[in-house]
Amino acid sequence: MIDFILLYLFIGIIWAMFMEDMAKDPNLTWAVRIRWALFWPFPVIAFFIGFAVAFKKALEDFFDDLKNNQ
Repeated sequence: MIDFILLYLFIGIIWAMFMEDMAKDPNLTWAVRIRWALFWPFPVIAFFIGFAVAFKKALEDFFDDLKNNQ
C-alpha cells in the first residue's frame, strides 16, 4: 500500500513540475502546485478519454469516406 502511495505522489510531483514548466506563470501559488501534484489523474484521464473519442471519430470518418468513394 505504501508503494502505491509513493508511486502516486512521485507521478504527481513529476506532473506538477511539468505543468509548472508549461504554465510559465510567476504568480503560481502553492495551492495550485499542490492541486497539480495531488489531482493529476483527472486531467490525464480526461486527455486519454478525449484522445480515444477523437481517434474513434477519425477512424469512423475515414472508413465512411472510403465506403462512399467505392
